[in-house]
Amino acid sequence: MNLNPTTYDSKNTMWIAALSSILILTMTVADFAAAKFVDLGFVMTPAGAFLFAIVFVVRDMLHKLAGASFVTRIIFIGVIANLAIAAFMYLMTFLPAPSFRPSVHFDAVFRMSLGIVIGSEIATIASQWVNTWIYQFLWDKDYGSWARTFWSNLFSLPVDAFLFVMVAFVVMPHIFGGNALEISNAITRIVSGSTLFKLAVILALTPLVSLAPTNNDAKYIK
Repeated sequence: MNLNPTTYDSKNTMWIAALSSILILTMTVADFAAAKFVDLGFVMTPAGAFLFAIVFVVRDMLHKLAGASFVTRIIFIGVIANLAIAAFMYLMTFLPAPSFRPSVHFDAVFRMSLGIVIGSEIATIASQWVNTWIYQFLWDKDYGSWARTFWSNLFSLPVDAFLFVMVAFVVMPHIFGGNALEISNAITRIVSGSTLFKLAVILALTPLVSLAPTNNDAKYIK
């Protein structure tokens, strides 16, 4: 069932604007932070995982307030914005720098970042489609907010982690330069570690979903 866009009151409009901004900002920072790996001993994960776990929770908050079609458009805007930023920074690395302010480190980071962002956006599109579909399916079955968040993220997180690591750190280094990870290493240490770490953060943040107001009409905006 499709309905026309819901008329939101000022409170809901404020929530939608805030959550949309947080979602896009967090996606962007997480993408570039992923250039660094963090070794926590029991798991190894890209640093962006600290923030990208928040993306999944904020996505669910926005979904229950504005509907599946709206949250899909916001994610698409974030994907396009991040690719544009990464492409711009990549091109800047080929411009000459003055001798008194060399850009060796800048060039190294942002030449690597384009491949990471491409991998991240491919993973984002796939995993958020899975997340949105499962969340909406459970909402149609009248599952509670926390249950929708838990189950949708449980199934979409492995999709995100696998595609991101495979594309960004196994495939893209062959295109943009850098050291590609071995597939076995990538799966056993990073994909599994990243998935477990994000899931732990999401479980801790799930109660925050209740902070956002529920718009019952949004259930039918698909």
